[in-house]
Amino acid sequence: IVGVTFGPQWSEAIPILRLMALFMLTASVGVNVGDVYKAIGRPDVLAKLAVVDFVVLAPALVVGARMGGLVGVAWAHAGVALVDTLVRLVVANRMIGVPLRRVGRAVLPSFQAGAILGAVALGVMALTAGLGDLPQLLLTASAGVVTYGAAVWMLDRTAVERIASWAGMRRLLPGGAR
Repeated sequence: IVGVTFGPQWSEAIPILRLMALFMLTASVGVNVGDVYKAIGRPDVLAKLAVVDFVVLAPALVVGARMGGLVGVAWAHAGVALVDTLVRLVVANRMIGVPLRRVGRAVLPSFQAGAILGAVALGVMALTAGLGDLPQLLLTASAGVVTYGAAVWMLDRTAVERIASWAGMRRLLPGGAR
């Protein structure tokens, strides 16, 4: 995407964006836990955890910047997001009693599909390395969409059926409207 959109002069941004993708993956799980605190009438917990997150993130960013420049900052963000997400899940677990194993089972199919997608995307990128940025992007993205869709279908078919039902597309699934 960087090569196609901005050109080769921006190639140094690629490792940073890869790390920020890991940050977003982790943060996308953690940020949703905040809704649990609001739902049980405890938004103060969310605010307290945000303060702790800032207290940990600020020095991590300074250390990351000194040790690795912008890549170090991206590592700091990704690492703190992982720790923050784990803390949010543990606190929520203690407050509402949903076992972490149950949360893990709920998100596992998505993470497995993502891992499969990552492996396929890396393979396609390696196989298409000499084709240029645009063909490589189109082939990798296409393979990724198909792979992720197939993986989620195989790993968590009920989630796909539920989403299709919400979108009014259930009749398009194999077996039609059930």
